[in-house]
Amino acid sequence: MNAKNISQLSEIIFDKWNRIDSRENIKLRINRIFGRKKISTIVKELEKYKINMSDDQKRDFPFSVLIVVLAIIIRNLDCIDGLQRELEIRSLINPLYGGMYKLLCGNSQKMCINIEWSENSYKNKYEFLNRFHEFKYWDYIEIFQISIILFKSDKEKFEKLVMQDKNKLLLLNMVSGHMNVEPSGELIDYLLNDKDELNQNIGFTFLTRHLDYCFSRIEQFNNSKKMGIRSSKQEIQEIKKNIESYIQYLEEKLLKCDKKTKVSLIVNYILINNRYPKVFAYWLMDVELQGEFIIEINKSKKLRTLKEIYTLLFIISKTKIRVLDRKKVSRVQLYESINNVIIGFIQEGNGIYKWEREEQEIFLLIVGLLPVRQKKKLKNFLIKKRDKLMTSKIDELIRFKIYLEDKRKKDIIDGMLAEI
Repeated sequence: MNAKNISQLSEIIFDKWNRIDSRENIKLRINRIFGRKKISTIVKELEKYKINMSDDQKRDFPFSVLIVVLAIIIRNLDCIDGLQRELEIRSLINPLYGGMYKLLCGNSQKMCINIEWSENSYKNKYEFLNRFHEFKYWDYIEIFQISIILFKSDKEKFEKLVMQDKNKLLLLNMVSGHMNVEPSGELIDYLLNDKDELNQNIGFTFLTRHLDYCFSRIEQFNNSKKMGIRSSKQEIQEIKKNIESYIQYLEEKLLKCDKKTKVSLIVNYILINNRYPKVFAYWLMDVELQGEFIIEINKSKKLRTLKEIYTLLFIISKTKIRVLDRKKVSRVQLYESINNVIIGFIQEGNGIYKWEREEQEIFLLIVGLLPVRQKKKLKNFLIKKRDKLMTSKIDELIRFKIYLEDKRKKDIIDGMLAEI
């Protein structure tokens, strides 16, 4: 192993990550350098290479270790256990960690990864996390394999690397389930209380994924029951106990969050999932969180459809408010917030783009939950808005494009008024 070999391997890895060369050619090029050498031989040569380095060159040794280990894994993805053993024997785990830190957390010009995710396109960051099945996992699988080695060697140092990873590459692939790594309670606390909204939602996803699994199992039991297949009562009871335990743990973690974060995370989860623990609704309707809940409805821009409006309106109207210290509690502002979002849909031309049976049925459910005062306010707004639309015969003749758009809006408003 020498500087030339490492430089060549670095170029090969660059070509792989930038899709300049095919996977088959990448492996062939690596094999031309390694030949048929065993992992133990390559790692031993790497250790000897360090001995002959100058003090200045030794500063780059962690990067050299990273390059060689990446190449070994690209050559054979199934070599992790043996590779870890050899690295531990030669005391090369720490240099490997240093190389990974430079790659993921530093500003090295030799080799770096810069990824722009699309999370800023999502008001609901939980939706972003659930929209994609993987986050460039197969593009950088060798990095994740190294991460497993580091996790097994020193979980605390691994999590420090995760927290400082500029691209969130490790975090996103942990939360997607591709990296079979369970986060510590400390890491979850860090994420939940970070100012970064995506980190907060990653932390919350770590907390809720066990709940999601339990709900899926119960759903399977219910489907089996419909088919006449009996499930084990003991197993069902065990899952219910697990749910109680997970919810208790989740509540303990959320108690450390500020009110805004707590409300935002719960709303994000409820809007994306068709099922959620009833206790989530109780938490949202906590009198201490009502102010933040109102702000979340009014200003977050997360409510984009009538279905999402109905989801939160159902919670507002059907969930009992837990009152402490005999505080006077009112739902009026919450109902007003929901009404404002519906009015905003019409004013801005968002949320409702046509009026068909699906929209009619959901809006009918919404109207059934709105108080009389809010329905009257909404009705008056819709009538005034309709009167301003350009849908006359003259409009059709002289401003046809505007006429077509306003005709669509009128159809929507007429449909809404018919249900109020």
